[in-house]
Amino acid sequence: MKSPLDSVRMASEGDVILSYHDTLLRSSDVRLLANDNWINDNLIAFWFDYLEHDLFANIADGQVTFISPQTAQFIKSAADQPSLAGDVQAVLESMNLDNKKLILLPINDQGTGAMDMGGSHWSLLAYHSKKFEHFDSSSRFNDVDAKKIAMIIKKAMKVSFSIGFLNQFKYSEAQCVKQTNGHDCGLHLMANAEALVKIVTGQSIGRSVEQLANAEAVAAMRDRVAKVIAGLS
Repeated sequence: MKSPLDSVRMASEGDVILSYHDTLLRSSDVRLLANDNWINDNLIAFWFDYLEHDLFANIADGQVTFISPQTAQFIKSAADQPSLAGDVQAVLESMNLDNKKLILLPINDQGTGAMDMGGSHWSLLAYHSKKFEHFDSSSRFNDVDAKKIAMIIKKAMKVSFSIGFLNQFKYSEAQCVKQTNGHDCGLHLMANAEALVKIVTGQSIGRSVEQLANAEAVAAMRDRVAKVIAGLS
């Protein structure tokens, strides 16, 4: 079994299985869906692309922004490396985030320094209704990293906030199903993201993320993602 550190930091290897929008999946990526391997950033980026361009193609455009794991990590770098703040700000401004109903970002605990190795845990940060919510299947494991990114996003969006809101930081740890092992955090992230899109866009009324992305839904994610990839290949 691969360690979580390896699965996040290893470059993809092998034959190209699928080229889909902004994602290129190789055989080493797809193999991670088998057994109890950790999910890497390429698989999460693919799932976000699939949600945006396929599953929610009729509603996502203009309402939901799916930010890739790589871009989320770049955004976090502005908190640790002030020299990158201007570049990060320019990227965020190009996304027109002020007009979105929902912004979704994968969070990883990997550092942003040149010598930092891969992280060990995934979670989901969401912005909607002028508040940030952090969905972490391992309680508050990624709380520090999520707050760093939330603060940067808030600064980039401040032009649309009222004066009163500028002095507030609306951030909370949201309720979600907790993982019962050390390797399914990426699956929880993907299931939580899909559930939140359904809720915020009105496709699922009266149900919570915890109910939609329940233990059964998370357990089915490996086979489900593998079948989606096979169907698009």
